Amino acid sequence: MLQTLEKGKPRLDLASRQFQRDGQKINRFFNLDIPAAEIINRNGLQYDIFACHFDNDGRGRGDHNSPECYARCLAAFEKSVAMNAPKARLRIERRKTSDLDSRLKAWWANNLLKAKTWTDMAQEIERPTVFMDIDTVVLGELANGFQREVTITRRDSDSWFNSGVVFVEPTNAVKKLFRDWLDKAVYFYNDQHELRRASGIHVGLHQTSFIHLLMEGKIKAEVGVLDGHIWNATRACWKRVTKDTRVIHATSKLRQQIFIDKEPSKWHDAVKRYREFL
Repeated sequence: MLQTLEKGKPRLDLASRQFQRDGQKINRFFNLDIPAAEIINRNGLQYDIFACHFDNDGRGRGDHNSPECYARCLAAFEKSVAMNAPKARLRIERRKTSDLDSRLKAWWANNLLKAKTWTDMAQEIERPTVFMDIDTVVLGELANGFQREVTITRRDSDSWFNSGVVFVEPTNAVKKLFRDWLDKAVYFYNDQHELRRASGIHVGLHQTSFIHLLMEGKIKAEVGVLDGHIWNATRACWKRVTKDTRVIHATSKLRQQIFIDKEPSKWHDAVKRYREFL
């Protein structure tokens, strides 16, 4: 499907796998990148951290995807926040997934529940808030992540970005974005064929929904993109965890090495840093 976002802008095949996985093309087209030299120092900012925990993980078999594993992830997440972002106010919302449609992958059901929970919380926020997944750990102060109304993180593989770390300001445009984000997630959730096609590009219901809103020009809040190596280290970043890394995101393959494998064969730095909080 071809999209024209604004009059006078070139028509691009925004639905193509090549375009959507090429973060450089996306960032050039939408002018979203925040250069390191332009990052505003917001040390001393008062902000909140919000995350949600489900009664099951939704990812099927494997000890690294079990509810027990996610309970350990939650404990590590809380410990990392207490140690490295002690001035932030942390809120954990616990939700049940049993009432969601079991015909779909439980992962997608959890993604929808995540979208609903985040949307509910976003309507209540009164100060800057970073929405995070509980399989992350915080390695350093997060205040400088708040650079735009909505600040997300670039990733270098799979999808263009990962929704496990999202910085937002408490504006009306942000609150509307979350409502629209949920509406788009519900649309995909109710159309299994379209969901499977789109999720194959963007990896997950939640990320797919946000990127489609962006592609359609429906996000009115100011959006910026930070370097995922620093602010949300996913798979492409696990070999390069440095003193500047603020967040490690332990998605499934890293959890396998953290919780199951005795001697990790790769991603040693990320595993070692994560295990500091167990």
